[in-house]
Amino acid sequence: RIWNPSGENVEQRLEHSYKRIQAKDYSAKKIALDSYLKVLKQVPSTNSTGVLDFIIYNMNDRFSDPHFLDSTFTLIAKNLKSFSSTFDAAQHLLGFALNNPKSTFDFIPFAIQECSKISDSTRFQFLTSLIDGYYTYFNSNVEVQKEATEQFVKLLPQLPRINPSKALRKFYSVYNQKNQKRNDEISRINDDYNMQVSAILADSTMRAIQAELKYQTDKEKKSELRMKSVYAVGGGFIAIALLGTILTLLSIQRILRRVEVTIENRRQEIV
Repeated sequence: RIWNPSGENVEQRLEHSYKRIQAKDYSAKKIALDSYLKVLKQVPSTNSTGVLDFIIYNMNDRFSDPHFLDSTFTLIAKNLKSFSSTFDAAQHLLGFALNNPKSTFDFIPFAIQECSKISDSTRFQFLTSLIDGYYTYFNSNVEVQKEATEQFVKLLPQLPRINPSKALRKFYSVYNQKNQKRNDEISRINDDYNMQVSAILADSTMRAIQAELKYQTDKEKKSELRMKSVYAVGGGFIAIALLGTILTLLSIQRILRRVEVTIENRRQEIV
């Protein structure tokens, strides 16, 4: 992608990139320009303008840290010599770094190492397959991609006539499918295990609830029996008290009758 506003010179175009990375003072701008030059020096002079325009167009605020910017461009610059077409390699590596700053220092050394195992004539195509695979098959997971690529490279001596770039894409596809099946199987096993654990826990919980209900029921029954006993004892006391009251009243009544009889007898004696 080339971005070259009509009528703007190099200095004016550089200012656009400085704004994108929030380089406001002289020191930050100098670090940015020095970083750009490290890459530009590795490409043919006939392509330097195109690479510079690519950088200017794609710079963003993820590179607002000057030291991070310098480290990234230094890494790319020192690895461009691995490719016969430094212009194409520069655009692809810069594109990857500008879009994936967090993965750059894991992916680029890995990609360069694997590309070095491929003949120079197909090395750049192999790089494009590595970058495409990063997005398409591994969801930006560099570690898993490393594992798959190492397995593929070990197979290459047995496949001398194939195109490494095309074969890698096919291998990634098959690897991803098998890996997905493995993950699905692991997920299924985990789901089965979790279901069994849940069933055991549910059964244990149900037993605990049933035991608690039985305990509470027995406790209530015992409480009712105790209350009945209390009522029975209380009723007995009341009955005894009532009987005592009745006997007392009868005794008083007998005494009153005797008094009445005595009074009547004395009255008759007087008469």
